[in-house]
Amino acid sequence: MRGIYIFMILVLISRLTAGQTTDQPSGASQHPTTNQPTRPAPRVAPDGDGYTPPASVKPQPRPHPVETNPGRPPARAGGGSEGGWIAGAAAAGSLVTLGEWLHARNKPAAKLSREGPKMPDQFSMSGLNIAAFVRANWPVVFDCSLGEGGVLLVTVDTSGLPAFNYRIVRRGRQQQAIFRLPPYFPQRPTPGRYAIRAVGGGAGASTPVYMRLFGVGAGERAVGSVAIDQVTFGPNTIRPKNKEVANYGFHAHTLFDRVRAEFLRVALAQGQLVSQLDDHHDIDGVQPETASTFQWSGSGKKVSPGEHMLQVRAWESALNKANWVIAWSVQQVMVEE
Repeated sequence: MRGIYIFMILVLISRLTAGQTTDQPSGASQHPTTNQPTRPAPRVAPDGDGYTPPASVKPQPRPHPVETNPGRPPARAGGGSEGGWIAGAAAAGSLVTLGEWLHARNKPAAKLSREGPKMPDQFSMSGLNIAAFVRANWPVVFDCSLGEGGVLLVTVDTSGLPAFNYRIVRRGRQQQAIFRLPPYFPQRPTPGRYAIRAVGGGAGASTPVYMRLFGVGAGERAVGSVAIDQVTFGPNTIRPKNKEVANYGFHAHTLFDRVRAEFLRVALAQGQLVSQLDDHHDIDGVQPETASTFQWSGSGKKVSPGEHMLQVRAWESALNKANWVIAWSVQQVMVEE
């Protein structure tokens, strides 16, 4: 009988020891192992959409060198027949007023989804308004070059809420600034306005100063650097009558289902870079981390002889995403008759 009790006690001890071996916390190991690489966990965008951030917003070096070429200012405007469009371009940026464009009867959300961020057909880079989506806590990026002593003033507003103001002081020939919109803005993408002014930095100064924009964008997937960059446009001169064409291209850090390449006639007037839309190409979206190249003949019905700059607008048409970006070329192409 005593032997039976001893046998039962030995069996019980054996089971308890086995339980301690198999009930270790998940992931524990009795033997050292090498660390295996793991895929970064997806993040959640403010719109609730889970995604793996594109390379441009991960804390790692960009896959290509940062663009530092400040570009060559276009030629100074002449007189004669050019005077009309140049004067109009210098003043047109102020014409896109928030109250007019964002009125409910205009269905601004549907227009921005379909047509992308709205730019004046004529504008000065030293003072313009962009009608585009805004959202609480969205990052916004500006890549620009300001004239000596210049200050960039950015005002972002949407109907019924206090405006948000941001100030960028010149710190070099070309700089990139990223800031976030305030938490009291709407929690979903909502039509708004980005008012941009480059002025002298003195007390009370409001005189426009030279500024060249290279990129501006808003939204988690449009910002990290600028989601459209490495914009190329060349050669320096083309003669459409001789069937010469310009090549243009750009690099996309993220996916956009709507893209439009626009060709702006540019000039330098009163120290400001002014432009007028002459032609455009619609592009059937771009894939992330890709470079695309195209050709422009410079022979559209509205194309005039003179210097031209490339402007690329890209956006997500889904209203629950609505990230957008605008980028400009460093180079200009002279269209000769």
